[in-house]
Amino acid sequence: MRWIISQGAVERAAGAPTGRPSLASAAREAGHEVHVVPFQEDCPPGLELEPIAADLPVMTYGGHRFVDAVMGARPDLWPGAWHRTENLACSVWARQFPDLIVNQGLEILTWAEARDRDWRRPMFVRPDAVTKAFAGGVMALDKLDTAFAGYAAGPRFDPQLPVVVAEARPILGEFRFFIVAGEVVTGSCYRWAGRMDVRIDTHPACAELAAHVAGHPWQADTGYVCDVALMDDGQPRIMELNSFSSAGLYACDTRALVRAVACAVALEPPIIATEEAPGPEPE
Repeated sequence: MRWIISQGAVERAAGAPTGRPSLASAAREAGHEVHVVPFQEDCPPGLELEPIAADLPVMTYGGHRFVDAVMGARPDLWPGAWHRTENLACSVWARQFPDLIVNQGLEILTWAEARDRDWRRPMFVRPDAVTKAFAGGVMALDKLDTAFAGYAAGPRFDPQLPVVVAEARPILGEFRFFIVAGEVVTGSCYRWAGRMDVRIDTHPACAELAAHVAGHPWQADTGYVCDVALMDDGQPRIMELNSFSSAGLYACDTRALVRAVACAVALEPPIIATEEAPGPEPE
């Protein structure tokens, strides 16, 4: 098979001493063809993609805009990417696991609605979309425009942007798990006690919850990422689902990922749930 990997992703991997090979290196070790493609928003990939034949399965990896640009330029590639962003919106996947999420009692509001509300207590705020117009975080007692001033004053600001608002809850650790074809392939710790802490180990309870998500009848995509939080009471909770093709690897086993992708794309494409999948609404 073939891989299309953004140059930025390759460069970031070179500066991450995890003890694992980069995704590009792991793919080359497996005998796969790897194309490293530069990307700038004002100069999307075009000519660099033309020589890539569509006679073998192709997987794209890079930032959301890179993946969108590649898929837009080469819709003939299969599967092309695991990047079903419509299923990865919090408002969609949270309906499937309402009792297992960190953000219990979440509300989906527009930015303008959240900005005008008097919350009176610290609240966690993030974009509903997985593509994240801004990084989520805790809004203390100040206003939304102050807490996320970079987005509010930026060129892509949209007062109608859907955002998730929920009560802020203390989290002890955060873990990333890659799921492919209904199985957890690999995982990594990436945050502990409020600090970035990238390690190859994971917490057993968090791994068990990720396996539950992987085995659920509703699946966001053939391959995707499940981030699980270990709460301060020792309980695991789902933080978010992310795109396989755009998620950071941390210390996940890249060789295992390459093997899992190659096996999955060799099979018939599974039937994927859509955002219309039934499920209870969040409170």
